[in-house]
Amino acid sequence: MYCGSNTAVGDRAGTAITTGSENTLIGIISGDKITTGIQNTIIGSDAGGEITTQNYCTAMGKGALQVNTQSQATAFGRQAMGANTTGSYNSALGYNALATNSTGGSNTAIGWAALTLTTASNNTAVGASAADNMTTGDQNTGVGSNVLGSMTTGIENTAMGVSALSSCVSGGRNVAIGHDALISTTASNNTAVGNAAAFSCSTGANNVALGFEAAYGGTDGNGRVAIGYQALKNPTDASYQVAIGFEAMKSTTTGTNNTMIGYRVGHNHTTGGNNTALGHGALYSITESSYNTAIGQNACSSITDGGQNNTAVGAGALTYVTDGDNNVAVGYDALKADTTGSNNTAVGKDTLLVNTTGERNVAVGLYAGKAVTTGSNNAFIGYNTGTASSPSGNITTESNYVVLGDDNIANLMCADTSISSSDARDKTDIEDFNHGLSWINKLRPVTYRWDKRSWYNDDPNTPLDESVRDGSKKTSPLHIGFLAQEHLEVEKAHGFGDGRDNMLITNLTEDGERYGLKYERLVPVLVNAIKELKAENDELRSLIKDSKTFASLKSSINN
Repeated sequence: MYCGSNTAVGDRAGTAITTGSENTLIGIISGDKITTGIQNTIIGSDAGGEITTQNYCTAMGKGALQVNTQSQATAFGRQAMGANTTGSYNSALGYNALATNSTGGSNTAIGWAALTLTTASNNTAVGASAADNMTTGDQNTGVGSNVLGSMTTGIENTAMGVSALSSCVSGGRNVAIGHDALISTTASNNTAVGNAAAFSCSTGANNVALGFEAAYGGTDGNGRVAIGYQALKNPTDASYQVAIGFEAMKSTTTGTNNTMIGYRVGHNHTTGGNNTALGHGALYSITESSYNTAIGQNACSSITDGGQNNTAVGAGALTYVTDGDNNVAVGYDALKADTTGSNNTAVGKDTLLVNTTGERNVAVGLYAGKAVTTGSNNAFIGYNTGTASSPSGNITTESNYVVLGDDNIANLMCADTSISSSDARDKTDIEDFNHGLSWINKLRPVTYRWDKRSWYNDDPNTPLDESVRDGSKKTSPLHIGFLAQEHLEVEKAHGFGDGRDNMLITNLTEDGERYGLKYERLVPVLVNAIKELKAENDELRSLIKDSKTFASLKSSINN
């Protein structure tokens, strides 16, 4: 039937229209109470049954907008927005969508039974049974079948994906995007993006999970951040964790306060706490160890349950440490081979590179202490110190050395002299040393210039005797001193120097590559020599004072 600019089809459809216009009404008693309303479209038996003066309403389906008294309402589906009275700016599409809402406004429900029980406002639900138990919760958004399925009073939640946030009842401000994301949570302030992200999280709050099965396990952990495929997959009660990267901290269970960023960083970590790792494979094998910091590819990648309080900065730093504690390695491959050595400090590329079990070593500078394996309590300061290119020679298993600089160091400057320990209470096997002039008279002082063998080797580990010197690297400054080999012969002539342990002044490096002299140890020899000269001088003075004796002496000399 056509009435003016209105179209009505069905028994009693549009029978009350007076001045209303541009309405389309199809179905038994559809829009039968419209009087002055305009531009309404009502299709379905009993649809729009209470619309009178309202405008711009659209209802399609039996009972859709059945008791609506507001303008601009849109409902498609049987009983869609069937109870809406004064609720405004609502849209419903699907069987029973927004079916119970009466006064709530600005809701959008698309899908079978979507938002069917809500009486609140500002909710959006798209999908079969989406937010179908929502009652008074508002400002929620759900897209996907069964999304927000248990939500009743929760507020400000966003869920997208089949069954996302489907167990949450009253929690608020959660974001779940992905199939089964945050499916178990009943808490608030969680964010999960990815298929099954934060799947098991139930009472834990303030968590962020981004990636397939990120933070998958765990029920009550708080303050966790997991970003990446299976990052932090198995946490149970672990809280305050940050895992970013493919399979980062995948095996973590109860460890807390860990931060790990990178591909498979902390992959095997379980219960250790307060660890920090950044870089591909850093802290990869860690299980129960704590208080370690690893920054760089494979840094501290072998620590399991033993090593504690280690700091590694640089690709390959402390790569193989397992049970060593309190180590600091800064630089590419610094302390790389260390396994159980503890309390070492290495700063610089390849510093203490092959140290395995040595402890309390300090190496600062490129290649410093590079050859040490098991030596302990050494200090290497400067480029190539402790190698064949430094005054100490190659130090490997030796301990208690301090080495300053390599063979290129020409001056050692300080505002004061060094002090050597000499406390009588710390000495034993004390014997008088009686050699003096006999020692001094055999020495040959020489002048010389340096033309060191190590300067002719490109590889600092090349044996010095393989060097071929041609004089091209000879230095200009002139020096004065002794030749160590000549001095060693003097020592041997006096019953010393037949081995490294009884060389008094001459020194031979542990690798047997070079000799040196401890010049300050000549002082006791010089003291004895002075004493001997003084004794001779005193005897001569005594003879001079005795004139008779002096005359006799003079006579004997003249004769």
